[in-house]
Amino acid sequence: MHKGIILIVKASDRDEAQSEAEDFLIPYEDQVLDWWQIGGRWTGILDGYDPEKDPINIETCPQCNGTGKRDDLIGRRMKEDNPDFTCNSCKGEGKRVKWPTQWEEHKGDILPLDKVKKNVLEEWKQNPKTAGDKLRQDFNSNCNIFNVETDDYNLPDEKDWKDNWWAIIIDIHH
Repeated sequence: MHKGIILIVKASDRDEAQSEAEDFLIPYEDQVLDWWQIGGRWTGILDGYDPEKDPINIETCPQCNGTGKRDDLIGRRMKEDNPDFTCNSCKGEGKRVKWPTQWEEHKGDILPLDKVKKNVLEEWKQNPKTAGDKLRQDFNSNCNIFNVETDDYNLPDEKDWKDNWWAIIIDIHH
């Protein structure tokens, strides 16, 4: 099962924030987590970026080799049942969005906490106990926030957000 987690870490810069997140996650590998990656299915949740619209994440469809018409055994069988069938992978367009685990790294998946879209954190400040449910509803995803520094689900005081606090969106699989 996939889950998105916004890790909150204290760090002096982006590289240190990434390192803090990795150091936090590594002990869980092969025990609690099968694997994890920064961004993944939740790429763009922190800054509103849409990875599915970015040309860097579009590829030639491997099922039809970019023709828009699938001509392998499966494609021919589908065409027998439905003469209008083109390609189920790209919907006849010849191109498709890469699988989320193959998306290019997006710098906005690691952001200073004060740069994160306000609607992501607003609910969290008001009530951390119900914010996970609200995040899941707003983003139609299984997402939570965890503060690595304090080992809980609370955000630091907003007045301190500019003081070396970072948010990192992580796609985990367990």
